[in-house]
Parts: sequence; C-alpha cells; structure tokens
Amino acid sequence: HDCSEHCVNCLDNYTCNKCEIGFFLNNNTCVEICPDGKFACEISGKCQVCPASCAKCDSKEVCTLCNEGFNLHDGKCTSTCPAGTVANNGFCIPCQKSCNVCLSNDTTTCTECDGKTFLKNGQCVTECGVGFYADSQHHCQPCSRDCIQCQNAETCDLCATGFFNFQGIQCVESCPNGFIGIDNVCVECDKDSKCKTCCNKNTSKCMTCYQEDFYYNGKCVSKCPEKTFLDGKTCKDCLDDCSSCTNGLTCTECLSPKFLKDGKCVDSCGDGFTVVSSRCQSCQVDACKDCTSGINLCDKCY
Repeated sequence: HDCSEHCVNCLDNYTCNKCEIGFFLNNNTCVEICPDGKFACEISGKCQVCPASCAKCDSKEVCTLCNEGFNLHDGKCTSTCPAGTVANNGFCIPCQKSCNVCLSNDTTTCTECDGKTFLKNGQCVTECGVGFYADSQHHCQPCSRDCIQCQNAETCDLCATGFFNFQGIQCVESCPNGFIGIDNVCVECDKDSKCKTCCNKNTSKCMTCYQEDFYYNGKCVSKCPEKTFLDGKTCKDCLDDCSSCTNGLTCTECLSPKFLKDGKCVDSCGDGFTVVSSRCQSCQVDACKDCTSGINLCDKCY
C-alpha cells in the first residue's frame, strides 16, 4: 500500500511513522510546519509539545509566544515578570536602567528603583539632589519650602540664600523676636538679657526690648536699677555720687558721705547751710554763718 503524501514509512494510508526530510510527523501525518503548541524536532523528525504555558516555541527550552495570562521572558513563559521588566502584550519588556518596576505603557517612567538608587520624578537617580531627601522607600521627597538640604519633611539642615534656619524646622526671611540671624541660622538671644533683638556679634547684648521692658547697658530690664533714671525707654546712669536722680545732671539723693545741694552731691554744704537728712538746707536766721543746731537756730553769725 502507498503511504500518505510526504510519508516514507507507514503502517497504512492513515498511520505514518516517518516523514520525508523537511517534513515532521504530527498525529500520524507529515507537516511542513508544526502547529501552535508544538515545535519541529530535527533529530526525531517529529512535532514535539512545547513547554507548559507556551503557545509557540523553537525548542523544548525556548518559547517564542506564550499562552494568555503569561508573558515571555528570556525564552520562558512566566505569570509574573521579574524585577526590571514589565508585562506588555505578552512580553516582559525591560525597564530603564536601575528600575525594578515601570509603567507598561511607558518603560521610561519608573515607579520603583533598585536598592542602590532613588526614585525621583519617574527616574532612578544616585542622589536626590538639592531640595530633596530620600525617604524609607528610596523615594525622593521635597524638603520644606526654601530648604535646600534636609533629612525629612519636618526638619531642615540648610536654607536657601536669603533665608534663615529657624530651630531646624523651617526657613524664614527674618528671624522672630528673641532671635538673631547669624550665618543663615536664627540664633537665640541670651535669655537672661530678655532681648527682643540682639547683636549678631554678641547675643547677650540687646539691640531692642519688648514694649513692657526698658533698655539698660545692653540688657532689657523690667524696671530701671538704682543710680539710674528713665529717658524714654532707656535707663541711663546718674552722676557718680548720686544714689538717685531725675536726669543726667540733677541728683535727688547722694551716696554717703556726700550731701545733696542744689541737685549736686558735695563734700560740704558750706557757710549758711546745715545738713538735714544728708541734704544741705539754708539757715533760716538772717546773716547766720553756722546753724548746726538747726535751721532756725544760729550758732555763728557772719
């Protein structure tokens, strides 16, 4: 009996055992091209079944097309594409360099980077750069406003030019009351000085005081100390021998052993005066030179 077309060895017209060169045995018949799910084996001359999940293959090890629900990667069919690739129309397409996960419709846009780089605006970068910090997920996040270097969104290490770092939490154009800007940082004025603003070369020296306080010798005080008088909002020193005064020229009390006479502190009251409670008072008796016993008693006349 004759074998079927292209068959060189058969049991009957319907059962072929071996095909001509260039043809392959498939289900007892000879075909030039093996059907989907099978591949042509040159050694056996048969159409052999592709690996599981393959729709088409070149050999038992190399798939060329996968069944629905699987994606082709390096000749294998997988249900999940490995890191650095993304599923697209049945194929695992490589993402950009250093990217573990990217968009299937745009492989240049990354959503997750490898552990050595950081995600910033859809790209994988080695450093987040000025004004950004890397969070625990290796994502670059913006620092707070006007901050160019930070560890997280709540703190700031360095502010942009023209701004001052206030307590490591924000950047301000001018430091608040009680602070002075030094080298782009708000430095607290000396608390003992109670300054509203202080000198940038000496934080214990006040420049201005709060409304309820008075300025005295570089500090702010709630009331003027002894031996001073108030001039506007400033406490000024009395003359050296005064214990109290109304201005820089007029004493109201003197330090011992001085005596108050006509707003001045003197060593002696002089003729025609006597001392009453550390004050020089004139004798009330006409032509009296010395009234030590009392202003109305004359001890010695001119």
